[in-house]
Parts: sequence; C-alpha cells; structure tokens
Amino acid sequence: MINVYFLQHRRNFIPTLEYFVSKIKPENKKRLRFFFLTTYDIPISFNVGVEYAIVNFGGSIHVNNYRNKFMWALNQPSDYFFKLDEDIIFSNHVWDYMIENQHLVSQPDVMTLSPTLNIGVPSVDLFIQGFCPELREKLEEWFREVDIQKTAGDRWGMDLEHLNDFTIRADKWDYDAFHKRLTDMDTNIKGIHPVRFDMKIQSFMMQVVMDNVHKFISLQDFQIATLNCPYFVNDVCLYETRKLQQVYDELGFDPYDEIPMNKFAFDNKLKHLYIQNAFAIHTYFAFVTGGQLFSQDEQDIHDTILNKAKEIGHFDLI
Repeated sequence: MINVYFLQHRRNFIPTLEYFVSKIKPENKKRLRFFFLTTYDIPISFNVGVEYAIVNFGGSIHVNNYRNKFMWALNQPSDYFFKLDEDIIFSNHVWDYMIENQHLVSQPDVMTLSPTLNIGVPSVDLFIQGFCPELREKLEEWFREVDIQKTAGDRWGMDLEHLNDFTIRADKWDYDAFHKRLTDMDTNIKGIHPVRFDMKIQSFMMQVVMDNVHKFISLQDFQIATLNCPYFVNDVCLYETRKLQQVYDELGFDPYDEIPMNKFAFDNKLKHLYIQNAFAIHTYFAFVTGGQLFSQDEQDIHDTILNKAKEIGHFDLI
C-alpha cells in the first residue's frame, strides 16, 4: 500500500488533484490511501474511488506545523510513503507510472522516485529538455543572469560567490560542472539552482505549461533517469517507508525533512530517480514569494490547467 500525504498549509488546490486522481486506472487506485494533513478546516470531498482521511493539525497558517505533520505521517503503517506538497500538479499518467513502479524505491541503492518538475532542483534542466527544448537557449541565458550570492548566499548567510562562476561569470550554462561544484561543497545545504531564486524564470515556466496543457497531460514516453547532482529538493516523491524511517532515526529532523534525507542518501550512495517526460508543476518556491499566504497567480495556474484538461478530455489521450 502507498500512503499519499498531501501537505496542505496555505492554499486549497485539491480540486485539481481530485480531477487527475479520478482518472487513475481502477486497479491502481486500490493501491493508494490518501491522508490530507491540513492546517485549517477546508471542505474536502474526495469522492474519486480511493480511500482517504483528513487529519487536521490546527493552529494558524502563520505557524509552521510541517514537522508535526511529517513525523505523524512517518509513524503510519505502510510500505511506501508518497510526499505531495500542496502546490504540485501532474497528470493521471504520471500517477499510474509511479504506482506501477513503486518497487524501484525498494532497491537497496535508491532513495527516491519523482516526476520531472518544471522548476525542480535539479530536474528543471531535464524538464526543459523534454518539454520545451526550443526554449533551452533562452532559459540557460536567464540562468546565467542570476547572482547566487546576492540571492541565496546573502539570505542564507552562506558564501556562495564561487557558484557565480557558473552563472554571471560564465559564457554558457554547464549544469554538470555546476553539480560537480555543489558536490564538492562542505555543507549539507545544497538545494541550489538559479531557477530557485528567480521569479522571472519561475513565472515563465508556469506560462510555458499553461500554453501547452495538451502536452502536459498527454501520455509520454516515460524513462527512468538519474542526474549527477548531490541534492534533491523533495516537493513530491515516493519513498520506501522503512528506508525513510531509518533517515530520521539516525539523523533527526533538522529543520526540515529535506536536509537529513539528502545527507543520508549522499553518505550511503543512494540514487534519486527521476521519471523523464513525467511532467509536473511546482507553482513557485517560497524563496521568491516570500512565503506569502496566498498567490492569485497560483490559483490562476491551477484553474487554467484544470479547465483546459476538462476541455481536452485528457483521459482519451494516448
């Protein structure tokens, strides 16, 4: 059984999730159990043929209860743990592929399985390659305009000036060399990519998908890929529960699940697997929104994709 933990905090984008989950193959729905871990009471009627429960953690949207939600989830019995942040969108085809390939994360050398996020760290480059290769040159030029020290370095209190060797001081974007430099850094905080720190790029990547919803929701040629990057920002992914429990038994929770998970994977030489052409959306990083409580842009993104998907009748696409 796969336990899916939907981590709701500031927004209610469940109608989009509900629509795509409703189109999952019937035999795969039986392998899912959803838990909506909410911060405040929101109307949830998830009548799509899967088992679900609502667990409210109370408090305020101004208070971070993420740790409480995550650790509660980790203590629930299941073979597989599916983490799903509230602002992620992907089609039923991606759901089916992940369910049918859950066994991959049980391999001893694998930590995670995830779709290819439009602004994912590090999967953004893989997304561009598969979804919009004609825009690669333009986007890589924008990557090189990002001053990583003045954005991430100054805010996080880290010396990241040397990473500008690959952005503002570079003649071309070389993500392999960039990832190699990240690997060599003496820190556990390596969730770094120019896309994470630039609103212009993130907004553009949203628009690219909204202009190409048919491609986004169509069945693609899915392939398993690995990336030579030491860190995975885990907005959405599948784990083997037993392995994930081992992470926090050994390393604790400091201050989010992402950092110890990546350290555990790196130290134990475990791979992060990415499903190439399994397109998914993460609306915006909190880094560029300032953690604001609500973004109308995000609501418009979800509404546009949901409405266009319904118009297209994506479940008939092959």
